[in-house]
Amino acid sequence: MHTDEVYFRDTAHGFLAWSVATLLTAALLSSVAGSIVGAGAQAGATVASGAATAAGQPPLPILDTTAIRSIETVLRQEPNAITIVARDVLAAWRMRAAAPRSHTG
Repeated sequence: MHTDEVYFRDTAHGFLAWSVATLLTAALLSSVAGSIVGAGAQAGATVASGAATAAGQPPLPILDTTAIRSIETVLRQEPNAITIVARDVLAAWRMRAAAPRSHTG
């Protein structure tokens, strides 16, 4: 064989091997990138879903100032105020525990 033919054959073979390897690498990288983006989108959707669920629920109950003032008044005026407040809190807890519950969900 002539050296020109060998040079051409080796060059063509190298170029073909390089192009196939480049295409396979690009396909692999795009697949990996697609998986990462898909996982990120799924994680974002999960976070958004959790935030939407939390936003739809009522806020936690907070004592209003009237209840705080009435407790303060009882504590200042009654000699056995702690016993009275504890009794009232226990009675309210028992009433709430005995109340029928609605099942949502």
